[in-house]
Amino acid sequence: MASNDINLAGNKLARIIKSALLGATIVTLSGCFGVDSDNDGIESAVSAPDTTTQQPDDSSQPEPEIPDLALADIEVRDRPHIDTSLGYNVIQTDMNTSLRGVSLSLDGGDPYNAEQAKTIPTIEQLESLVHDYGFNTLHVYLEGDAEQNPDAVGVNETLADELVELTRQAKMYLIITIGNNGENGAIHSMEKSLAFWNLYGAKYKDETHVIYEAHNEPVSLINENWTEQDWQRQAQMYEAIRTVAPDTMILLGSFMSFYGGSEAIAGADSLKEQFPDIWDNAAFAFHAYWDLPGVESTIAAFKGSTDYPALVNTEFWPGDTKNGYNEAFESHHIGWMQFEWLGANNLDLGHIKYSLDSFGTVWRPDSGVATWPAAGTPTVPFGEEIGLYNRAGHAFLSVDESGNLMVSDHSFDGEGQDTFVVVDAGDDGHVALKAANGKYLTVADFGTPMTATADEIGSTEKLKWLELPSGDIALRPWAGSGHLVGLISDGDDAHTGYIGSAGDGALLNGANTFLVVTEAAEAPLPMLDEPSDNPPGPFYGQALPVPTNGAGAHPYNMDAPNGRLWAADYDFGGEGVAYHDSSAVNLGDAYRFDEAVDVEATNEGYTAVGFFEDEEWMEYTIDVAQAGNYIVTLRTASATGGLFNLESNCVDLTGTVATPNTGWWDIWQDIDVEVTLETGVQKLRVVSGGGFNLMNMDIQAGGEGSTEFGEGCQWVPEEPADVRVEAEEWTSVIELPDGEVVLETTQDVDGNQNVGYIDPGDWMEYSVEIPEAGCYIADYRVATESGSEGFTLSFDGVVTDTVTIPPTGGWQSWITLSNAIELNGGMQTMRFDAIGGAQNVNWFEFNLVDASECEEQGEVVLGDNLLTNGAFDDATGWTVVSQWGEDVDGNGVVTVADGVASFTETVAGPWTKHMGLYTTIELQPGTYQFDMDMSYENINELWGEVYIGSMQPLDHSEYNGDQQVIKAYNSWDCPDVITYTGLATESGCDLNENPGRFEITEAGTYYLLFRSGANTYGTTGVTLDNWTVKQVNPPVTEPPVATNLITNGSFEDDSGWTVVSQWGEDVDGNGVVTIADGVATFGETVAGPWTKHMGMYTVVDLQPGTYQFDMDMSYADINELWGEVYIGTTQPEDHSEYNGDQQVLVAYNSWDCPDAITYTGAATASGCDGSDNPGQFEITEAGTYYLLFRSGANTYGTTGVILDNWSLVAVE
Repeated sequence: MASNDINLAGNKLARIIKSALLGATIVTLSGCFGVDSDNDGIESAVSAPDTTTQQPDDSSQPEPEIPDLALADIEVRDRPHIDTSLGYNVIQTDMNTSLRGVSLSLDGGDPYNAEQAKTIPTIEQLESLVHDYGFNTLHVYLEGDAEQNPDAVGVNETLADELVELTRQAKMYLIITIGNNGENGAIHSMEKSLAFWNLYGAKYKDETHVIYEAHNEPVSLINENWTEQDWQRQAQMYEAIRTVAPDTMILLGSFMSFYGGSEAIAGADSLKEQFPDIWDNAAFAFHAYWDLPGVESTIAAFKGSTDYPALVNTEFWPGDTKNGYNEAFESHHIGWMQFEWLGANNLDLGHIKYSLDSFGTVWRPDSGVATWPAAGTPTVPFGEEIGLYNRAGHAFLSVDESGNLMVSDHSFDGEGQDTFVVVDAGDDGHVALKAANGKYLTVADFGTPMTATADEIGSTEKLKWLELPSGDIALRPWAGSGHLVGLISDGDDAHTGYIGSAGDGALLNGANTFLVVTEAAEAPLPMLDEPSDNPPGPFYGQALPVPTNGAGAHPYNMDAPNGRLWAADYDFGGEGVAYHDSSAVNLGDAYRFDEAVDVEATNEGYTAVGFFEDEEWMEYTIDVAQAGNYIVTLRTASATGGLFNLESNCVDLTGTVATPNTGWWDIWQDIDVEVTLETGVQKLRVVSGGGFNLMNMDIQAGGEGSTEFGEGCQWVPEEPADVRVEAEEWTSVIELPDGEVVLETTQDVDGNQNVGYIDPGDWMEYSVEIPEAGCYIADYRVATESGSEGFTLSFDGVVTDTVTIPPTGGWQSWITLSNAIELNGGMQTMRFDAIGGAQNVNWFEFNLVDASECEEQGEVVLGDNLLTNGAFDDATGWTVVSQWGEDVDGNGVVTVADGVASFTETVAGPWTKHMGLYTTIELQPGTYQFDMDMSYENINELWGEVYIGSMQPLDHSEYNGDQQVIKAYNSWDCPDVITYTGLATESGCDLNENPGRFEITEAGTYYLLFRSGANTYGTTGVTLDNWTVKQVNPPVTEPPVATNLITNGSFEDDSGWTVVSQWGEDVDGNGVVTIADGVATFGETVAGPWTKHMGMYTVVDLQPGTYQFDMDMSYADINELWGEVYIGTTQPEDHSEYNGDQQVLVAYNSWDCPDAITYTGAATASGCDGSDNPGQFEITEAGTYYLLFRSGANTYGTTGVILDNWSLVAVE
């Protein structure tokens, strides 16, 4: 449930990170793993002579049965050996089977932890591995060779003695190796490594079930990185081991990323030159941290000659089991070690079994009593005439006229070409099938039909009979191709409907499984029932009694450590009924694999629910014996502190309750909360507020009880997308030789498949129905390690979007890119065309939105910086907090000085420098943009992130606030930006469309925090400066409509206006001013210059301040005329030119503004007033003022000067 539930100090981290960095994992579209042939160099068909060469009608003689080797007859496993019968070397056990097993960590973990719990499994656990899970090997990282590991050689000698004895008793092989404690890709001390083998190599040299693996991952990444010195070290370790252990099988290499056949073979050849017989009792171990085609291409190189070493896989990412890696190794007869069970926790075994079943990986166990993944002692109808029915093909197998094996017969009657006789082909579980023509079925090559053409049983006629738990069988050839026998349906059309070695995975009703029929039957036969889901209701079929028995045994589950209500035992019913989870898969990969709640194994030996996100919930049916008050004790773990509510029958019993910061996600602590419960059966619901893991609950009578906190069950499911298209569900796709895309199991939250290995020019088409024409938000779920030029998306041939994909941090680090596009309604063909390569695609979604979303968006306007001291003038307003669980040496230090904030470290040491710095800010609802300057050099395994929230950050508690604002830097996701100077939003590490952008929905005080930590702050520390938070497109505050202080500026009549002559005396032709029809007009009575000087004024009361005057004016062809506005405290008089206290505006002037002798518009816009703010003036004393306009000189023009809409408003 929560991404914060990643234990960076966990034993698996380094290897998991490594696998994530090395690339995505794949499943080929054909459902197969390669087209290699195993024919070269195989022995001829002479190993078991044909004893029944008569014609079918005389074939009633029973075929001889050869007793199989049996584990029950073995006291101690004999040494494994090298088989050469296939023309290449294969490791086989004393029962001629492959090595298959799990791994155990005793080396101190990854990274090294002196307090690692070194768990030695019990004999019962080991025997269960053999008999219940079909394994025969335990692979142990016994001690560690790392700079951080101070342990002396021999620190685990007593444990090793115990393991050797226990595996001997359990009839298992034990592979011993020295680990790296996460410092993979190097031999840190040859002296220590050789001393390790001088001790243990000599000590267990006579233990026939012990195998030595020289050193875990001695060189980084792919095979071409190996140097001559690296190979010499291999020779040195081999010689040291062989000197003390002359008969023990030795595994060399242990390649980290098994890619590059020629490089590895060159190294093998150099070893063979020094030790000519080396590959008679030695082999190469490899780790498959690479894509499967690359790994298989390397394997193919080793199948070219017996001069090359045999191979065994000793480590790969467990998630690749679902991608078919184990099945691929089986098809090459290569043993494998599952990189799980490192702490001997049996919950891991459930995950292993589930993952193997998911792909259908199958083998015959060494144990005769085993029933999974196939029967250890199958019921084989030797000598009987049988039919084989393929449920996927809905027909029986038969041999055509050319001898090819087909799925074509729709009835079986025991006569004709659909009849086969099972013949024992050895003491190792192999059989041969004799067809009705008296010939044996032969495997020719991968993907080609089997033929009934062999007279005798040789390597290519031998088939491993695998009796599945369903009762059907699968057949795995020994030679020609090791892929399962199955229906050839996805390859060459000429072979469609034929049967050959072409399959991978024996799934229920699958193409690679068969029903054995001994009596007449007609097709189609019934399909096998898929396992049904449990009906909604209690996990154990009945309600759990309350009070619970927290100190005693569990009433229904003998495996549970105690009688508490375990969080993982939530009700059946599925999403939205028994639980709500934000992802579609169980991210913990334990216990309940087919459901989405994230159950994981714990360090306390049982289950817990992790990744428990906000608004997720689980429901439990309980039966309360007596109504009353109860204390619920919840066992929780958290690195930050979390929140939850308890509800019963949709009533909130507790309100929001805080869980403590326990120090990390696997450090557990009990907390109590008091509730009041009704009697009887009811639904107890735990609703998460995020930030904690939950192991279990103990419910005991007591406490003060609680009041109801309102209605519960507030969660409402999200509306599904209008249109969702899974990338793998194409209707048409590019195919070879033009190109190819690959399906792989995604690590995205939906847990389905994604499309990968996309190259430029690749395409996929989909049939989609768009509900209606309109604007849609298109969401694209994509991942890429390096970034990609992306793709175009078209509908019915019209390109609607072009998408460029930024680096997302890895091939399985998923982001959603969005864009608004316009679509037509109805059924149409959507086409994906790759412009660039290096991209993975999971799904496409389209949601109808308002048409405005598709309109061009205006320019983004940012408001003022809302932070008062973002420039760090001093430390005012800033608070430093530790983000680590407790104060430790080297936790890091934050200083605010010299105008910057600096994050530095006190002492060297990883995983402790987790510090934070925050300030407060008042925000209103809206969208905001954060940014800051930052500078650092050579950071290593370090992140830096900004969060904002309404809760105050606390010391020793990791702060996630309400939301993340920006990912400033991250060494894992952004390895190209380990040195940087610039804006945080431009570092390229935050893949959101608008880095630093965030939404606030409620007004209030918020805490803005930057936190950084992990390994090292680099050579200069991390320096921060110039923090800004600005509102995006802040609301424009329209200034209040100013009050016009002129009461009749629109000249509705002449009220408030006085006309005065500005000439010395009345003369004919002085001009005239009239107020009529809503305007004031200055005109002339007779022609003549210099006599038309008239004025008009009104009275206003003003306070001290700034004022703005304006008016509309219109005139045409004025000549030698001016017009000006004045204001003053003295009243204008007739026959006296008025200048008042100051001039307000020059409206027009024929001499100064000869280009404006004709004009209509605002007086302030005529361009005739040369002041900075035409019409603006200051008043220093309150009082009554006279505002006057006067104009005169030669002529008022052809229309007179017309004035209207006088306004006078206060500016301040």
